[in-house]
Amino acid sequence: MRKGQILLIGGVVFFSFGILGQSPAFSEGALDVGKGIYEKRCGVCHGHDGKADNGAQEFLYPKPRDLTAGKFKIRSTPSGSLPTNEDLLKTIANGIAGTSMPSWRSIPEKERRALVEYIKSFDERFKTQPRKPIPIGPPPPRTPEIMAKGKQLYQDAGCNDCHGTTGQGDGPSAGTLKDDWGNLITPYDFTKGGRYKAGSSVRDIYRTFTTGMAGTPMPSYADSLAEDQRWALAYYVQSLSKRPTGPAPKEEATVTSKFIKGDLSAPDPASPIWKRAPAVDILLRPLWFKEGYVDQVRVRSLHNGKEIAFLLEWEDPTKNTDLQKLEAFRDAAALQFPTKADGVPSFPMGETGQVVNIWQWKADWEANGRGPVENLAAARFSTLTTQLSQDVKGKGIWREGKWRVAFSRPMAGGEETAKFAPGKVVPVAFAVWNGAISQQDGEKSVSTWSFLKIETPGR
Repeated sequence: MRKGQILLIGGVVFFSFGILGQSPAFSEGALDVGKGIYEKRCGVCHGHDGKADNGAQEFLYPKPRDLTAGKFKIRSTPSGSLPTNEDLLKTIANGIAGTSMPSWRSIPEKERRALVEYIKSFDERFKTQPRKPIPIGPPPPRTPEIMAKGKQLYQDAGCNDCHGTTGQGDGPSAGTLKDDWGNLITPYDFTKGGRYKAGSSVRDIYRTFTTGMAGTPMPSYADSLAEDQRWALAYYVQSLSKRPTGPAPKEEATVTSKFIKGDLSAPDPASPIWKRAPAVDILLRPLWFKEGYVDQVRVRSLHNGKEIAFLLEWEDPTKNTDLQKLEAFRDAAALQFPTKADGVPSFPMGETGQVVNIWQWKADWEANGRGPVENLAAARFSTLTTQLSQDVKGKGIWREGKWRVAFSRPMAGGEETAKFAPGKVVPVAFAVWNGAISQQDGEKSVSTWSFLKIETPGR
């Protein structure tokens, strides 16, 4: 049975036919829309030809996927198969936890579907290979018996060889694993709740055991373990995770800069005025994965019509401020804004023609009594430069395993810097470095673009 469907993509109307229950065929015009989105948002990491060999990938770990190889980690299809359209759409919308692959849910769904069609154009097999999801029935009840069975299977199936006896990713083979392209790959730490790349529900984990993760050492157990065994293993692995506490941090959030009449020229992270600013927890992703990366930052903002200020807070059990020691690294944090009002650059360091303004606070500068914040600009990776105008002020306090860092700057700013005004909405992104795990330069945790809504006085 066929059905007609009208599509509105990028302001262009297309009429197409598709098999009922499947995504409709896309016209060349829609593919052009997908190509435009890919080149703007995806090509910087995956390469403009999809091969992930000519962009930012040298600065990223895990490495971005070669989209021409037909090996996709997150699928609902059997081992060796290509993913469905919905699989690709889900990855684009959700991102991949523990990697630099962000959520692109801010792109309208119809345009995301156009992007899926363009990604499929990198591999001719998408035109001919059947891509049917594996059937998954309802999970069996979780019982002591199924948990005991799963625990035994964890050993028998060799999961402990890579993921370790307690699931922390520290098994005897952990340091030797590579992906299909020869890159070292880190086994997942099952104790980190909510970070499973393909989803954290027992159904998601069962599906991963059934499909495997193409391009990685994680195999499919569809042929070696019966269905009831895979459910038991999924329940046991899920039980190793520590449940996240509190609401999940947001990606592409809105931060409101509240208007106050107080002085903001000397930022103080301990000031009670911050209680007047609503807090937003922002999700951070590692550009270069190392266990112990900072995965979220709490953000507040205030302005008085002349100055604008920000407070960043994050958990960090170790204070790293002394670079005099051998192999010592600093804690640090940064805010990033585009310098132009017409659009946002590619994530995360700007691009040619789209300069970003970066305010970076450094813990060792704070400890040495110098101005701890540097005003910078960048137009892509490896182009970071110091600005002539150094009018950003900051102060950091570490107490009881938490950093609180405040920034402030005149709203007008100087040349080649971000501009702020009441009533404006300004894109903003965040970065944090954890010195305890030797993070420096591009080895950091970053957010995608959020939006700063600057409150108008009297509202």
